[in-house]
Amino acid sequence: SIFGFRGLSKKDCSKSHIGLHQMCLDGVVPAIITQNVDGLHHLARNGGKWRNVPSEYHVSQNGVVAGAQSCDEFGVAVNNGDLCELHGNIHVVRCLNCGDLTAREEMQAILLAANQPLMEAVAIDKQKLRPDADYELDDGVVEKVSLVPCSKCGGYLKPDVVLFGESVPSATVTKCFDDLAQCPTLVCFGTSLHVFSSYRFVKWAADNGHPVVIVNRGPTRGDLQATLKIETESVGEFIEGLQIHLSQCL
Repeated sequence: SIFGFRGLSKKDCSKSHIGLHQMCLDGVVPAIITQNVDGLHHLARNGGKWRNVPSEYHVSQNGVVAGAQSCDEFGVAVNNGDLCELHGNIHVVRCLNCGDLTAREEMQAILLAANQPLMEAVAIDKQKLRPDADYELDDGVVEKVSLVPCSKCGGYLKPDVVLFGESVPSATVTKCFDDLAQCPTLVCFGTSLHVFSSYRFVKWAADNGHPVVIVNRGPTRGDLQATLKIETESVGEFIEGLQIHLSQCL
């Protein structure tokens, strides 16, 4: 992701992120569980645009990516408060050996310095950019990438996200279920619920008498459990309109 991270790291929030954050502030939404790893639900707390975020931040060992002034400046707190990132956060790097955490932006600078000749030789092709900062490289180029070890123990590093084939940490799953148990209704926005890591919460809610509302374009895995299914061409515009309507009712 050294080649694709820059495009993801400067991405602004959508109407969905801003609307859901406002509904949290209004007390309408008590908790958010997201499958996304882009950190944009945190960015929504800071105006939703990267120019509002301090350029300098750090990662403390409780999983917080923080601005220089306070932990709320950048606002990335993994599985903290009213937000749970089911599949992790691409802006955090974890050592597989000692568990030390590093801000991905900080690691990007280290990776770029270690691979400067390679970065200068490879022209970035936007067609090869993939979601979550992935980038398709030829095998010959991959073999030339210099890896950077953990500065604390020399161990291997990886983005603090759940990769395909990996399991969601049990502590994360437990927090999601705890949050869900406190919510009167489960609303699913813009997801097919294809992967079981998210579908399990729909199944649990339905089995335990919690209404399930699904707002999506097209069918989802949870349609049979849904109390209400809403089809929409734009989930972002739906959330924006819902937030405005609810704020007028408060």
